[in-house]
Amino acid sequence: SLEEPITIIAYEHRLWLYPKMPTLRQFEYLVTLADTGSFAKAARLTHVSQPTLSQQVKAMEDRLGVKLLERSAT
Repeated sequence: SLEEPITIIAYEHRLWLYPKMPTLRQFEYLVTLADTGSFAKAARLTHVSQPTLSQQVKAMEDRLGVKLLERSAT
């Protein structure tokens, strides 16, 4: 869809469009989650709410078509 953000990569003087590429912010959230092992801690460190962090990680999983995290209630 044209509403999705796209990443443009120049390669051999051609432009390739990757609409399914996660954003850098989403990667930041994922790395922070991996480092902390906690949505609450990662949310504090990235200055977003827990629901926002969870939604962004889910959006990243949907965009890539893979499950990135095992979620468990503690």
